[in-house]
Formats: sequence, structure tokens, C-alpha cells
Amino acid sequence: MLYITEGVEKKARSISWHVGEPLPDLNIQGVLVVQADGDELEFIYREFANIPHGQGSVVSWFGDMAKFIAGNL
Repeated sequence: MLYITEGVEKKARSISWHVGEPLPDLNIQGVLVVQADGDELEFIYREFANIPHGQGSVVSWFGDMAKFIAGNL
């Protein structure tokens, strides 16, 4: 599962996504966090060779890295 959090802190929303599903409408500039595990984490590592790999089975990216991932899924 992949979670994308977008918005401003008091009006943030979290969106879930699975590989193979269409991506919901997002305000890419408003993306705060991308968190992935399982098939979605493997997809990110496979599709984005230069993305930093985290430790563990759940990885989170913040700021510009999160925007880049969300904008290029």
C-alpha cells in the first residue's frame, strides 16, 4: 500500500493507492509525505533507481522527494 498525504497541516488528507490502480487527483505541490510498503515499495524502488532506500518494510519520504514520487507514479 502507498499513502500520500497532501495539504496543509490543519487541512491535510491521506490518499491510499495500490499498483495498477489509477492515481486520484492530487495537488502535487501540496504533497507532504509518501509512505510505502509491500508491492508499492518494490514498485518505487524498481521505477525510480535513484530514490533513497529506507530501512525496514515501511518507508516514508518527505518534501521534494515525496512530491517527485507522487508526481511520477
